[in-house]
Amino acid sequence: MEFDAALDDHEEEIRRVALGDELNLAGEGLDIGTGQKPVETLVPHAVEQGQISNLGGVNAALAAGLGVKINAVAQRGAFEAKRDRLIRFAHGRGMDLVLIAEMPLVLGQARAETCLPLSELRQSLETRFTLVPVSDSTGGPARYARVAETGGRLGFITPLSCKFLHRLQPCPARCQGPAFHLHGPRGIERLAAGPRLRRCSAPRKRHPCRHRSQTKGAHVRHGSWPRFRDHPHHVRTWRLIALPQHHAQSRGVQRPPASRLVVLDRGFRLFFLAAAVWAALLMVLFVLMWAGIDIAAPALSIIDWHAHELLFGYTGAVIAGFLLTAIPNWTKRYPVSGWRLAVLFSIWLAGRVAMAWSEPLGPWPAAIIELCYPLGLAFVIAREIIAGKNYRNLRVLLLVGLFALADALFLYEAFAFGAADIARRGAVSVIVLLIMLVGGRVVPSFTRNWLAQHKLKSVPVPFNQFDAATMAISALALALWTALPDATWTGIALIFAGLANAIRLFRWKGWLTFTEQLVLILHVAFAFVPLGLVATGLSSLFPDTVPPNAALHLLTAGAIGLMTIAMMTRVSLGHTGGVLHADTLIRAIYGSLVGSVLMRFAYGYAYETALLYLSASFWVLGFVLFLFRYRYMASALNDPAFTARPDP
Repeated sequence: MEFDAALDDHEEEIRRVALGDELNLAGEGLDIGTGQKPVETLVPHAVEQGQISNLGGVNAALAAGLGVKINAVAQRGAFEAKRDRLIRFAHGRGMDLVLIAEMPLVLGQARAETCLPLSELRQSLETRFTLVPVSDSTGGPARYARVAETGGRLGFITPLSCKFLHRLQPCPARCQGPAFHLHGPRGIERLAAGPRLRRCSAPRKRHPCRHRSQTKGAHVRHGSWPRFRDHPHHVRTWRLIALPQHHAQSRGVQRPPASRLVVLDRGFRLFFLAAAVWAALLMVLFVLMWAGIDIAAPALSIIDWHAHELLFGYTGAVIAGFLLTAIPNWTKRYPVSGWRLAVLFSIWLAGRVAMAWSEPLGPWPAAIIELCYPLGLAFVIAREIIAGKNYRNLRVLLLVGLFALADALFLYEAFAFGAADIARRGAVSVIVLLIMLVGGRVVPSFTRNWLAQHKLKSVPVPFNQFDAATMAISALALALWTALPDATWTGIALIFAGLANAIRLFRWKGWLTFTEQLVLILHVAFAFVPLGLVATGLSSLFPDTVPPNAALHLLTAGAIGLMTIAMMTRVSLGHTGGVLHADTLIRAIYGSLVGSVLMRFAYGYAYETALLYLSASFWVLGFVLFLFRYRYMASALNDPAFTARPDP
């Protein structure tokens, strides 16, 4: 029967709950529009198959002004594969979603294999979404968090919490045999054989099969609590709860404004897209100016301008997108968005324009405009961390401060002495050290998660004293290279640091991820760190054999370029609800940039202009493909049509 017809018998009760009570609509036989399946099975089936149009009853409830909340029992296995799609489905239609922990033991059946603790589930979700705790309450035991990416509410209920048990009212139950207490280390209580009326230590709020609803005395038949003898509780995993629309709004349900500029929703959306545009456009401008066509008028040399804009313009945008996405997970605050994000982006954009036209503008005014961006980024980061009282992550400011200092020294040396050789090497050293530090934690972490998901027992070695020693050796070697690039000890230190980083990379077992390029590219990108360090060391010892310019581009285009695009593709997928899988377009992005690095390295030996143009073409192609693949980030909060799917 139709959804509206199913409610005809309870029309008066619905009018009463419109005054503020909650109406539960769940159970077998309640059709939601198709006449085939009940609520509990049709909702997940339709979400899984993508047949959202089949949920006629849900759409009818929303059209009738009812707020809808979906409850789902969290289990290992099929639920984990559907959870992100279910979140997008519910929040995309203005519905709340509540995740309920499964009982670890029901009717003497242990559920160690399927029981999924909410603490573990929430930790996993926080790698994909930003969960901001809120104090909203719908009268039940759920603890709510706002999903910043979707604007919807996500609730968590565990039967093992005091908040859940204290809200339950005692009721008599007939039972016999062993009674397993759900809360507290109370062991097992033996009940006398035979039917006997006992008061449960953690009784339910409602009778298992029939109860008196809270809607002012109305009797409602529920099928969501099956009989113990015939239907084990774990059979039922989905329920649908309907709330009056105005009641849901009064309880704190908020939806993202329809008129909001979506690209300003999160830092990664705006800055990752801007970084890709600038990386492609800058390479085109550089090639044209290298060919003698004056399009821009920088006060720097063409080489210094090209290096500065890739190191501080492109990489600076990627760093901002990454940090502005990660910090809300640290502080549990809403991400920087809206006009604040627009102001920070405008400062970044002003720096790009000022540096491109620094000759007519004046070198020092252009330098002041340029330095406003790293200082503004540091201010925003400090404000968010301090406001969230997450003081231990204030150390991020040190890294951003080093980035700003390297930018200032680069501009000073270039404008004062006509070239920025020392500052250029220093800037590359700072960014490579950032990759060693952040990549040294991110790469093994993502690899470990992927291996665990595919039930592979071999795991990467976590960050330990060897990694710390390698970082110290690398910092010393890069400092020597910055100050004394031609010294013998510099070359030896760089080679030693490269070999130590190669051992680090080997311990992360990247070869096991060959079938998933989204993880593999992280290992490939980091591999250019030891390759670049060894090549740079050899160029210090044997400059005629290994050209310094070719070795330098293994660190810049190789390590920096590939690691940034690897993080951009993964973070963009994860925080827009996409499946973490490299589809054909993403693999083409990686292939284009790897080809660009190899062509640029070959140009250092052959000095054939065709190799330079070919390298630039691959570079531009890679970022154009990124813009095409992730274009939805500028127009939709979550667009399932563009989420990555495994290739057939």
